[in-house]
Amino acid sequence: MCDVAVALEIAIGFRPTFSAAYFSAGQAYFNLKKYQKAVDRFRAGLKEDPLNETLLFAFRKAVLEVNVARERKQVRRPLLIPTSTIVRDDLGTPSWMKLKVLKNIEGKS
Repeated sequence: MCDVAVALEIAIGFRPTFSAAYFSAGQAYFNLKKYQKAVDRFRAGLKEDPLNETLLFAFRKAVLEVNVARERKQVRRPLLIPTSTIVRDDLGTPSWMKLKVLKNIEGKS
C-alpha cells in the first residue's frame, strides 16, 4: 500500500470525524486503482459529512469505476457446440450446418 494511504489511514484513526481525511484517502486509493477501497473511504466520509458535494462526486465516480471493472471481468464467451453432438455425413458436413441450410430453403427461421 502507498505511504500516503497508510498515513491517511492513521490520520483517520486519530480523528475519525474529519471528512477531509476520508476524501484524501479515497483519492489515494482511487489513484492506485483500488476502486472498492476508495468507495469505502468516500462512503465513510459521507457518513461524517453527508452534505459534502466533493465527497459525493468522488464517491459516484469511484462507484462507476467499480461497476466498469466488474463488467470487464464478465467475459462473454460465444456458445460452442460440443464436438460430441456433431454428426457428420459421408462428405464431412456437420449435421447442424445441414439443418441451417434446410431451414433457409424452407423459409423457416
